[in-house]
Amino acid sequence: MDSMLTLLGSDKTIIDGVLSEFCPLCAIPHPSLREEAIARYLADRLGRRGWQVELDEAFNLRVDIPAVPGSEGAPLVALQGHT
Repeated sequence: MDSMLTLLGSDKTIIDGVLSEFCPLCAIPHPSLREEAIARYLADRLGRRGWQVELDEAFNLRVDIPAVPGSEGAPLVALQGHT
């Protein structure tokens, strides 16, 4: 854990970073079967990072995030989550 704190900063820095991402998400209503607003928010935010974003008619997101330099040959990783 010490090496992660060195990389990420102090406990307060980590908590502040998490809250700065999480609080705007909580402010967007996103009940089941009505995820359009949060999906569009995430698509816009991820797209502004330069990543390829696809948003389908059911408001599912697919995002391709390139490997960091030097890891281009690493195996592909797929993550799935729910907004």
